[in-house]
Formats: sequence, structure tokens, C-alpha cells
Amino acid sequence: MDFTDDELDAFLHIYNSCKSYKPGSMCSVDMFSLYLTLKKINPKVVIESGVWHGASTELIRKTVGQDVVIISIDPLEIPKFGWKDTNTNTLYYTGQNFVDFKYLNLDKYNPNEILAFFDDHQNMIMRIIQCREKKIEHILFNDNYPKNCGSHFTYEHLLNDDFRNINTNAKEIININKNEDFF
Repeated sequence: MDFTDDELDAFLHIYNSCKSYKPGSMCSVDMFSLYLTLKKINPKVVIESGVWHGASTELIRKTVGQDVVIISIDPLEIPKFGWKDTNTNTLYYTGQNFVDFKYLNLDKYNPNEILAFFDDHQNMIMRIIQCREKKIEHILFNDNYPKNCGSHFTYEHLLNDDFRNINTNAKEIININKNEDFF
């Protein structure tokens, strides 16, 4: 994805103001990819599946502004040292209130205005199928393991015909075009 010096400077200003970055968070390159995608898509709703301690949530909020809805999903509670958005437009489905993306009811939102961001260590093909069922076109995956590595199927595995971590039928795999425009 192309970017300008001004976009990089704007990202660095936001990134350096984020207080939630901890070891194990998305690295700055991944955060920059998320930032650029948010700026390009300009979503009205961001679904963040995989929150951990909130570093990406903080970057999302500071990038999209106060009016955008953020739906944060994680089976674990955000730890006490983590960042939790107090904006009423951020909805948390974490810990005891966890609802997996597959079961998330998004009927009140326009799917063309949603960005689904996955950093949840789940099978990429199943997430794409779920997005298609919900008519969501804008998808960003952070998890991307190289061939013969990782615990779940990623885009890199698809490109390299590494189907060892996949439990889905061949028809579903064929329906995922290797040249699809993923972010």
C-alpha cells in the first residue's frame, strides 16, 4: 500500500501518543498497516476481533475519531494494565460477555461501512466466509504465518498451498480467490 510522508508523520504522532503499547502488541509496521487501512476505508464501524490489552483499540479510536463505532471482541477480559476505551461508541464483547464474530448481530449497520479487523488467531477462510455471510467486504488480517508455521490457516498459507491447518471443505477453499484484494 502506497503512503506519503505526511501519512507516516500523522501515524507516528498517533502511535507515539498511545499509552497502551506493551511487549507482545502488534509491532509498529502492523499498526501502520491498520492505520493506513482505516484512513483508506474510512469506516463507520470497526470490528476488532482479538483485543488482548487494547493497543490496537487505542490506535483505532485515535485514528477514526469519536463518532465511529468500535466493536471489540475477545474471549478474555482486558487486563488491568490494558487500555479500555470509555467512548460510548465502543462496544465490548470480552470475557464473560464474549460473543464470537460468527454470532455477532450486525443488522443495524451498513456492511459497506464496516471494516472487520482480525487479530484473533482463527482460521482465515472461516472468517472470510463469515464476512461474506454478513456482506462485509473490507477485511484486514493481522495474523499471517509463513508456510509450515502457526496454529491456524492464514493468507500466506493459501498463497503457498499449505493446507495442513485447515478443516473446511475443498469447495470453500476454491471460493477464496488467491488474487482477492485483501488488506
